[in-house]
Amino acid sequence: MYRVSYLERLKKALVKLPSIGEKSAERITYFLLSNKEIASEISNALTETIENVRFCKKCHGFSEQDICEICQDTTREKVLCVVEKPEDVMLLEEVLGKKWYYHVIGGVLSPMNNKTPETLYINDIPSRVKNDGIKEVVLALPPTVEGDTTGYYIRNLLKEHKLNVKITRISHGIPRGSDLSFQDGQTLKEALEERKEF
Repeated sequence: MYRVSYLERLKKALVKLPSIGEKSAERITYFLLSNKEIASEISNALTETIENVRFCKKCHGFSEQDICEICQDTTREKVLCVVEKPEDVMLLEEVLGKKWYYHVIGGVLSPMNNKTPETLYINDIPSRVKNDGIKEVVLALPPTVEGDTTGYYIRNLLKEHKLNVKITRISHGIPRGSDLSFQDGQTLKEALEERKEF
């Protein structure tokens, strides 16, 4: 079978991306080879991003500086939103606008996957609350057993440090436009327990 090693190498690299299978990788490879100007633009953007984007030393989100623009912004509300991944910050910023501060913990507690408080950025949350004058901590973690366990751990950690801070969790429940019959029991239970006045 006729093969060009560079093509195979590029396809194998593309398959490592989320949601890209072998056929998609093949189509992308051929597209890039047929559109070398676009391929060069993507290559340059990727190289520049890898070289210049790092993690903020304070919140652990994406940043082009040691301390990100969000952490440097003194006009935000004194609310610290705890999230699992740096991309969660980007999503919430889109939805909320420039409103809160964030703290990326880098995963959720899962001893079976070697995710412990020592391997995550959890233990520095109390010092952020104290030093930054935070009035509320919003837990925006996944609605999973691990996410809930992580939330309880953070809540207990803040209480241990006797910090006078409000601790809230984002609501979990039924997505807008979906049918009740498609929901699992836990989702329905959470939606009913977290109901609001209408």
